[in-house]
Amino acid sequence: MKTLDWGPAAGRPLGRVLWTLDAFRRRVAPSRPFAVFFFAVLLGRALVLGELSPFGLAFWAASLILWPAWAHVAFAGWMLGAALSPVPHVPAAAVAAGLYGLLYRFSRRVGLPAAYTPLVVAVAQGGAAIVWRKLFFPLSPYAWAMSAVEALLAFVLFIIFVQSFPLLFNRRLWSGLRQEELIALFIVIATLLSGTMGISLFGLDVHAVLSRAVVFTLATVGGGAFGATAGVLSGFLLGLAESRELVEMSALGLAGLIAGLFRPAGRFAAAFGGLLGLALIAVYAPGTKELGFVLLEALLGAGLFLAVPEGSLEALRRVVPGTRAHLRDQEARWANVRRAVETRFGGFAEMFAALAQPFDPVGEEPPADPREAAVRRVAEAICGKCWKKDVCWGKYGEETASGLRAVLERLDGDKAPAWRLGRTWADRCIKPDRLERALEREYSREKEALQAAARLRAARRLLRDQLLGLARVMEEMAAEIRRDGPLSRHREANLLRAVEQAGLWVQSLDALSLVPGEVAVELVVAADGFQAVRELEALFQSLLGERIVVERMEPVPGGHLIRLVSGARYRVHFGYAQAAKGGGLISGDSAVGLDLGRQAFALVLSDGMGSGEHARRESRAAVEMLRAILAAGFDGAVAVRSVNALLALRGLDERFATVDLAFVDRMSGRAKFIKVGAAPSYIRRGDAVIRVEAQNPPAGVFPEAEFDAVEVSLRPGDVVVMLTDGAYEAKRHPEQRERWIRRLIREIDADEPQAFADLLLDAIVHETEFSLSDDITVAVMTLEEEGGAWASARPAEGARIA
Repeated sequence: MKTLDWGPAAGRPLGRVLWTLDAFRRRVAPSRPFAVFFFAVLLGRALVLGELSPFGLAFWAASLILWPAWAHVAFAGWMLGAALSPVPHVPAAAVAAGLYGLLYRFSRRVGLPAAYTPLVVAVAQGGAAIVWRKLFFPLSPYAWAMSAVEALLAFVLFIIFVQSFPLLFNRRLWSGLRQEELIALFIVIATLLSGTMGISLFGLDVHAVLSRAVVFTLATVGGGAFGATAGVLSGFLLGLAESRELVEMSALGLAGLIAGLFRPAGRFAAAFGGLLGLALIAVYAPGTKELGFVLLEALLGAGLFLAVPEGSLEALRRVVPGTRAHLRDQEARWANVRRAVETRFGGFAEMFAALAQPFDPVGEEPPADPREAAVRRVAEAICGKCWKKDVCWGKYGEETASGLRAVLERLDGDKAPAWRLGRTWADRCIKPDRLERALEREYSREKEALQAAARLRAARRLLRDQLLGLARVMEEMAAEIRRDGPLSRHREANLLRAVEQAGLWVQSLDALSLVPGEVAVELVVAADGFQAVRELEALFQSLLGERIVVERMEPVPGGHLIRLVSGARYRVHFGYAQAAKGGGLISGDSAVGLDLGRQAFALVLSDGMGSGEHARRESRAAVEMLRAILAAGFDGAVAVRSVNALLALRGLDERFATVDLAFVDRMSGRAKFIKVGAAPSYIRRGDAVIRVEAQNPPAGVFPEAEFDAVEVSLRPGDVVVMLTDGAYEAKRHPEQRERWIRRLIREIDADEPQAFADLLLDAIVHETEFSLSDDITVAVMTLEEEGGAWASARPAEGARIA
């Protein structure tokens, strides 16, 4: 155990005495049985109203649960304390112990839950009190009332002891103390102090000296409110032990309050403040003691308080909520947690990057031509044993290989493998039918092997992309944790100071994020929120150097809660409309708008091959996968490649789906279009209609396909229109479809995207005379500049799925 440093006082007589006491503490105090015995003696001596003794049984019952191996030590201390009590009550204590032992065994035998133990303690204490009073006095209503009070006190004290004594013996539990636990500890300390009642030295009461030292110490540790609470509780419980001590409640409460108010000036000032409070009560409310004894007890208590090592006071400050030491300790604890989490996330990022490295396609050999492989295998299997091998593959080898490749080309063209390689060469082969069948069989096998290899490469690439994406996400999280450190708290303090200097009284300020473009700050201002909003917007824009808007404002007790966030330059609205093939109820298309935070918005449109329920499942699968991958923070191109690979890996018998993705950066207004087998999109800008298209196969056809992205700079007022191919089939004349779609988009008069989509779909359906040959979905997205007024703030639009 650590030895206390007594400083310069170590060489003086007082220092030698304190050193001796510290040596005794180091030898004896670590012994838990000694502490249990000491507490049991004090609680066995303690009385309430001069005749009730509920403390001993409650402590012994608690020790049976907390320290079963030392319950006999607690029992011995209880009996000794009962014998040394101002009113000895060993027989009554023995009766209570015996009755509790019987009830405890019975409760365990019948399987009574442990939650009923306080009730067992109360019954045992009350029953023992009734039995004891019956032996010596007639059972009057007063005796019954006192027995009930004693039982109730035992019930409450048992609960307090079970919850509080583990805190005294285990300092690791001190880090997260709540106010209720602190109050329970106050009660335990006060009950221990009441166990010293009746002990005096040279006419000075020990309990008075110790209570003053405890109150001064707690007031110095926690402040005026803390000291006053400790003083009132201590004085109240001491007054319950002896009615003439009720004045202690006022004296100790005032002393704790004044000592706590004086604590910023140092320990001597706190001691002086406590002495001042005690002197005031002693002068204006004199008790049964002489003033000199009262002041001498106060001086001795102050001396004990001043002898408490500073390290012990600092340890107490760290566990009292609200103190600077506690805040520093919590900050250090959270800093350690942040460092550990940051290290763990960084390790995860490195691990995922290392796992992705073996799947890097760099250095892989390109897949072999299945025709060459089939020709080689047929030559080995069929021609290898033929007696004309030297002629066909020796003298005419190139001509033979060219002829076989020509057959395979006709197989790729879905033509029957006719053997027309020239009369001269055909006359040379003695088994052409067998050669044709073998060639067709081997070529089919090679193509299947090639497709399987392509699927495997796609799976490897998908796994690599996902692992690299996870590594990037983990690294970003680690960087975010690094940013949310001392520098972030320093900037938060600077922001609070700047707001207060601007004349706004702020109850609290919480900087959730100070990352450029992702700022999020919550304030509780006491002023009228409507007046403070514009000032806060302008102030934070100047402090953070970017556009800041009010996202939310709501009344809270004492003011208004205002949430400030990074303001996007543009706002995106979208709407969609659908019609099923043949007027059905189930459309094979799916559409979703994804609000990816304040910086990005994505509009996804998918058309499942065919129509009906199966097509809807295909399109919904593509949309849901895109939604999950984009919401996780992956790039749009990576998301589309992942969806393509996942759809391709499901099997040859599955259908495919088109994917039309528009990814809008709300800060810059740039839009990225990724079209996977999708129909062209259009941008209406004034009277002009701009076509946006890209030639990419549908998702799931080619596992390793690369998809081209088209980037366009959008402007406020632009209308983006995305269509499925069913809209084009509504026009019977193919050469007029493009011009017809452009005209419809140009002529629609609607500002809201939902109204625009409804009108465009109505025009397309009207063109088909209400006889749709395919599902049709129209998705419309508009771009407008964000307003600066706080009233435009609204909750983020959630995703909608059709």
